[in-house]
Amino acid sequence: MDTITLPQSFFTLQDLSSLGGTVIAVYVIVSFLKDYLKILGKRISKDGTGDWIVRPSSVLISFLIIIWTLVIRGEVSGENIGLAVINAFLVALIAGAAHDYIVAPTKEKAVLQAMDKENLKNNLENQGSSEANNISG
Repeated sequence: MDTITLPQSFFTLQDLSSLGGTVIAVYVIVSFLKDYLKILGKRISKDGTGDWIVRPSSVLISFLIIIWTLVIRGEVSGENIGLAVINAFLVALIAGAAHDYIVAPTKEKAVLQAMDKENLKNNLENQGSSEANNISG
């Protein structure tokens, strides 16, 4: 039987300076801030939707993390700042794709389960069964 070894240390600067490390950091930070960002987006938006703000915020958070690691390592230069802009979009894109891969199937499954419960309840009600009241919608 295979055993799983959990990491024994926290993030290091070396981890955070890698593509994978930055993607994980952005994914976690945006996941925690997403609800607040959507509230802010709704206040700013004229049409009342707040989802639009999450992607630009992901790019900004990615950029700030990349710049922060450059400053700490003493590698700030015009070339590295230009690359940080491009890399911020890459990191945000990958973090968003990871979110869609992880969360979208779960949401779809939850919606399908709710639809199945509602269909079952409707069928039981149409048949006059008292069991329909026992199914929570």
